[in-house]
Amino acid sequence: MPEYLLLLRGGDFSDVPADDLKDVYAKYMAYAKKLREENRLIGGNDIKDEVTIIKGAGDDSFAHRDAEMPAHDKVGGYFLFSAANLEAAIDVADECPHNLYGGYMELREING
Repeated sequence: MPEYLLLLRGGDFSDVPADDLKDVYAKYMAYAKKLREENRLIGGNDIKDEVTIIKGAGDDSFAHRDAEMPAHDKVGGYFLFSAANLEAAIDVADECPHNLYGGYMELREING
């Protein structure tokens, strides 16, 4: 079965009161639990805000740590899951709560 990477980009949690953040987290965990129960979930996690951009190759390679990225482009987390086809993967992605918080998602099929 094909595998898909769902990148969670952007999102604004700054307006969410601290007491409500655990409820936000619970929505993501419920989504992961559902995927796990359906035997779809392969992996997933949140990602730290620090960004390192690596450019060039060999002696011309360099790493730019703490690169600035627009908040709406930052990847805050991901889910890796299986689905029968792209349409089914879109349906799975549509259930993710990320869009409730001003973010958007990027869905990519894994070559393999």
